[in-house]
Amino acid sequence: MNVDSRLLVYGQGSLAQQFSEQLASVGALVKSNGSQRPQDYGLVVLDCSTLKPEELSNHAAELLTALEHNRPLLVLQPTTAHKQALAKGKLLRHYIQEPSIALLIEPRRDAQNQLRFSLCEQFPNATGPSVCTAALKQKDGPVQQQPAGEETPSAPPATPVDLSRFMRRLAQDVKTLASGRSLQLDTTSSAPNNPPNNIPSSLYDVTPITLYTTFSPTGSSQGGYTPPTGSFLLEGLVTIGVYYDNTSFNTPVQWVIIDHSGLCDTTLKANDDTHLGWSLGSLDINGQNISSSTMAYKQSSPNNINNATTYTSSSSFTVGLSGGTDGLSGNTSYTIGSSQTSTITDWSIVQNYSDSWTFAQATPYNGNQSGFPDGSVDMGGIESLPAISTTSLSYGTQTVWCRTPAAQQNSSIQYTYKVGAWFIYEDNPGWVWHAYSWHSSPSSVKTFTIDFSAAWPTSQ
Repeated sequence: MNVDSRLLVYGQGSLAQQFSEQLASVGALVKSNGSQRPQDYGLVVLDCSTLKPEELSNHAAELLTALEHNRPLLVLQPTTAHKQALAKGKLLRHYIQEPSIALLIEPRRDAQNQLRFSLCEQFPNATGPSVCTAALKQKDGPVQQQPAGEETPSAPPATPVDLSRFMRRLAQDVKTLASGRSLQLDTTSSAPNNPPNNIPSSLYDVTPITLYTTFSPTGSSQGGYTPPTGSFLLEGLVTIGVYYDNTSFNTPVQWVIIDHSGLCDTTLKANDDTHLGWSLGSLDINGQNISSSTMAYKQSSPNNINNATTYTSSSSFTVGLSGGTDGLSGNTSYTIGSSQTSTITDWSIVQNYSDSWTFAQATPYNGNQSGFPDGSVDMGGIESLPAISTTSLSYGTQTVWCRTPAAQQNSSIQYTYKVGAWFIYEDNPGWVWHAYSWHSSPSSVKTFTIDFSAAWPTSQ
């Protein structure tokens, strides 16, 4: 049976124009009057700009029913308090504690047809400090570097956030459901593999979280030239997996794997002999060290890599379960692993510590350096850059911890995603030239909640 593609909206007044126009192309908007069943609609929309967190709590039961009937929830402009209310109502498990523009909660089915949540979230534009340096080259003389501008916060861009990729995913979900199909848990991505079919669903939980974040580097006027505002899109998948284990140690434990993968795209604003940028010089994924008396670090990948065309990031661990746990007929074990291979031509990777990496351009200059980038210009103009630097970087990392003993409480971990962007300007190619470089480093900080109660036996 086909599903109604109409969209049921909870909230007061009309939706903001940035949402209403795009949602109108997905399906007809129907205002909730309290009598409709949300599972009868193709999508449920929660307008948090007009709903208080406690109102979400009041609707939690009916919203959970909608998810159980394979209806996605679109949460517009949620605050951390709204997300906490959704989590308390069992509508979120692992999630990001930051306010966002839009959050899509997808009900997906695993191999046992059990409900799993997959999240997709659009965040505001991220801006950051920018510093300009200059180089003066005279005939037969050395390059003389000089500061051309102090590091200053970049002004927020005037352009609205691009919701196109987020909305395409939402529209595809509604289309799939309207055809009578359900959304399946993705088993083809680089995220951790699923446990075998005989493992009870209560003993593990996997939540893929797709982040859409735009980084907008800018620079002030130097040498009579002002670079335009650039645009980088981080489309990242953060997969959080928690697995209950009661045989590997003398007390029950829970394994945690956090897997990062995705693309960081750039659209060059200039690319000729005298102007080049904004190019991608580096990407930092810096995770918080959560090791403690109850959280033991076990492994991570990738390690330091340079002068290679590809790299493989992989991690694995074995989970043990005793017979009788949630109906298991006997003792068993299974392996969870994650592995992905990516291109790294003319780039390098530095693992700063257990859960922190810097991906950086290696040639013709170190994309993570400070000061004027040596090797970026000569009398012939601006040097060309590797394809990754001018198009997109594919990245992947994993980190594994073990929580001892197992618990049913929440923990959190913070990640900072920072883009290093370069713009090079040369005003007079030839024997005598002046060149200016702008380096901008916008960043975005995300705090993830890990719900350990999502991987807990109902009986032993």
